[in-house]
Amino acid sequence: MKYARKCSITHKGMNEGWIDEQTYEYFKNEADAVHHIKEIMSEEFPMGWENIEDKSNDDILEIGYNHYGIHYTEWECPEDMQYEEINGVLTEIK
Repeated sequence: MKYARKCSITHKGMNEGWIDEQTYEYFKNEADAVHHIKEIMSEEFPMGWENIEDKSNDDILEIGYNHYGIHYTEWECPEDMQYEEINGVLTEIK
């Protein structure tokens, strides 16, 4: 199986997920993307960001999109494939 990107958290291949356009970190799972956005928000506003823990995941993802350049995407083109799983090991395609 070929994959376009490697998740920055799980280190598994992914063909869809979230990307942080500022750091080029990739997140296969929504929960990891939400956690990443919350960390950014906490660093930017250490005294609190409007009850961050009370916000839904959808709200946090929207904040990530609108303020931090973090968005969901899918890679489909063969040219996008950068990794291949060989015998259970994710290997960079050269």
